[in-house]
Amino acid sequence: MKYIGKKLTITIAVAAILCLSVGCNSVVSKSSSTDDNSIGQSADENSNEAEKPHQPDPLEPTKASETDESEAETKAPEETSAPVEEATADPDFNVNTDKYGAVSFKPSPDATNAQLIKAGQTMFETACEYDWKFHVGCPYPLDYQTYVENDLGWQFFLVTDPNIKSLADVEADYFHVFSKSYGSDLDELYVEKNGSLYALDGARGTDVFYESSVITSVKERTVGKVVFTVENNYSGDDFGDTPHTETDEFIVEIDDSGSWKVTKFALPY
Repeated sequence: MKYIGKKLTITIAVAAILCLSVGCNSVVSKSSSTDDNSIGQSADENSNEAEKPHQPDPLEPTKASETDESEAETKAPEETSAPVEEATADPDFNVNTDKYGAVSFKPSPDATNAQLIKAGQTMFETACEYDWKFHVGCPYPLDYQTYVENDLGWQFFLVTDPNIKSLADVEADYFHVFSKSYGSDLDELYVEKNGSLYALDGARGTDVFYESSVITSVKERTVGKVVFTVENNYSGDDFGDTPHTETDEFIVEIDDSGSWKVTKFALPY
C-alpha cells in the first residue's frame, strides 16, 4: 500500500507539473499574440495616417516657389553701363570760345573723343541760343510803333540798332556761329524797305515737353569736320506719350584757325 500510495503521489505530482507547464505556455503564447497584434495594429494606424492627405500651410513657401524665386534671382538681367569715353565729356578739358560763343579749338590727332564731346556740347548750346534769337523773336531792339506789312498782312517792326541796317548785317551776325554752307532763311524774317530794316519778331513759347540735349558720341571725325550724335530728351508730347529720347546728328566744320561753324543742326525745342 505504501508503494502504491507513493506511486500515486508521484503520478499526481507529475500531472501537476505538466498542467503548470501547459498553462505557462498558454500564457506566453497569448502574450506573444497580443504583442504581435498590437504591433500590427500600430503599423496599420501609421499606414492610415500616411495615406491621409495633409492640408498645406498657406504661409509656408513651397519648394516650387522657392525654386522659382531662386531662378528669378539667378536670371535677373545685369545692369550695363555706356562706354565712359563716348558718353562723358572730359571734365578737365577747357573749351575755348570766341566772343560770339562759338568754339575755338583745333583738334589734334591726339584729341580724345571725350574732349570733342565737351566742345561739341558747348557748340550745340550756342547754336540753340543763336537759332532761337534769330528765328523766334529778334536779337535787336525794335520800334513796335513803326512797322510795314507783307502781302500776307504780317507786321515787320523797325530795327533800331544803329549797326544793323540791312539783311546782310543780320546774316553777318548769324554766320558767326552757323556756316554759310548751312544756309539761311532769314530773308523770310527780315525785310528791307525805304533804307531801313524790319523784323517779323514771331515770338513763341518753347516746347513744354523738352528737357535737355546731350552730345553722346562722335560718329565721325576728320581734320576739318566732326559728326556728333545728340540725344534730345522729352517728358512726353501732345499725344500723352511717356518720356522719350530723339536722336539726331549735329555736324560742325573746323577751319585752319580752329574756328567751329555749324553745318547741320535742328533746334530741339
